[in-house]
Amino acid sequence: LAVISPQDPVLHIGSSLTAVCTISAELEITARSLYWTLNGRRLARNTYKVLSPTESSVTLHQLNGSLQQSGDNLVCHRSNGEVLAGS
Repeated sequence: LAVISPQDPVLHIGSSLTAVCTISAELEITARSLYWTLNGRRLARNTYKVLSPTESSVTLHQLNGSLQQSGDNLVCHRSNGEVLAGS
């Protein structure tokens, strides 16, 4: 009922990424109520914005190499903490 794009992007160290979480109207929530985490840590509200009632975007700057072999885990959540989508 939600999806993050792009999925599993390949990025160069030091580059930026903007990802969008698109939620289905079936969820009966708005993008304003979403929050984002990166590798389990909640991101500051000033890193993301509402694009529309069903879309929230997050921009990460100066990305470093991940310490995880599988890459970084970017997730959008509803306000109660439920995971809606991950990249």
